[in-house]
Amino acid sequence: MASLKSWLKPASYLVVAAVFFFLIRSLFQNWQGIDWNKINFNPFYLAFSLVLAFTGLLISIYLMTKILASLREEVTYWQALRIMGKSQLAKYLPGGVWMTASRVYLAEQEKLSKPKVLLGTLVEQEYGFVIALVLSIFCLGFRGSLLAVDLTGFNLLFLLLAVVFLNPISLTYLLKFGMKLARLDYPDWRFSFRLYFILLLGYSFCWILQAVGFFFLAKSFYNLDYAWLKRFLGIYLFSWVLGFVAIFAPGGLGIREGSMALFLKSYFPPGFAISLSLIGRVWITILELLLALLAFAKKEAKVYKQYEE
Repeated sequence: MASLKSWLKPASYLVVAAVFFFLIRSLFQNWQGIDWNKINFNPFYLAFSLVLAFTGLLISIYLMTKILASLREEVTYWQALRIMGKSQLAKYLPGGVWMTASRVYLAEQEKLSKPKVLLGTLVEQEYGFVIALVLSIFCLGFRGSLLAVDLTGFNLLFLLLAVVFLNPISLTYLLKFGMKLARLDYPDWRFSFRLYFILLLGYSFCWILQAVGFFFLAKSFYNLDYAWLKRFLGIYLFSWVLGFVAIFAPGGLGIREGSMALFLKSYFPPGFAISLSLIGRVWITILELLLALLAFAKKEAKVYKQYEE
């Protein structure tokens, strides 16, 4: 087991490096194939994309406060922002658990219950993953195909699993099992249908904002018709899902970009598809850094105020 763990970190980074190497090499090989007549930088669309996606991140923090409030854990919006903003950086460590572990650690610093913050994080991740998957199915077409592979059967299975995993009754049992694996006591809490609908609508809105933001990111560089909006939403969300399940890739690095480029190449020149996937990673990283800076800035402001007093 120890030898396996020692190989995990270098193997993870090796896979990520290999994916980016082939992406960049393919970009150079297909650079001449880009239709430069359709390239037209629009700073308004770029700014609009950042505002949309960042708003989605801020709303997701509010949803976390609602989850913790249902657990009878009093938490302010700024406390949740500090925990979630700082912990975003830890997801780029290999292993797939460091973001969750850092939230538990930060919860202790904020004088919050570690089991409840862990439970809230599990709820957030499950809803985020399943809703992204379901939205990508509807955006790409339930009876459609992707990369010449018929996904109708898989889509039906995924939708049935979504009904199972997101409803309050079965989710309560899953959360108890997860807490047991973490060797933590499950709080006296029952997942209500009211919270279910709040999270269902809230996380759906967050994902739509972020995916629409990605479309406007592409539109800020490339002359895209709005008829492509639904397709872009599906590709963005499905690429995120693949990056999420690839726990060997820190933060979905490489997997998200590779899958996105592969899907986009079905409709656009390879040079544009690869460059957009790489630009998309820079775009989302900037948003995460902005959120982290906001989290650290709020903490520093508090310390400075105490010093002045």
